[in-house]
Amino acid sequence: MKSLLCILFICILNFSSVEAILAPFEQSAVEIRAIIDSEELRNLLGPSQPVLAIEKKGRGYLITTTDYTLQIDLDYQYSGRIGPADFQLTFQKPVKKTD
Repeated sequence: MKSLLCILFICILNFSSVEAILAPFEQSAVEIRAIIDSEELRNLLGPSQPVLAIEKKGRGYLITTTDYTLQIDLDYQYSGRIGPADFQLTFQKPVKKTD
């Protein structure tokens, strides 16, 4: 009986999809680093815009600079591997601040 349970346990481990995500702090750090390192962010905002705030909003982050706000959405994708969740960044059009 023990050997049957052992075999069943091994089969479940081998045939189930294994995916572990990072703790929320570490996952958000990976996401923010991807945004900051993005060439598209620099192209959209220009080099003269310092980042004043990065705020988690809905499915992504709201970036605030001196003159603009920019929403960046994260589209999570199943990878089937252990580690940080895979995602793609979708940059919305920057909005000029009016105040």
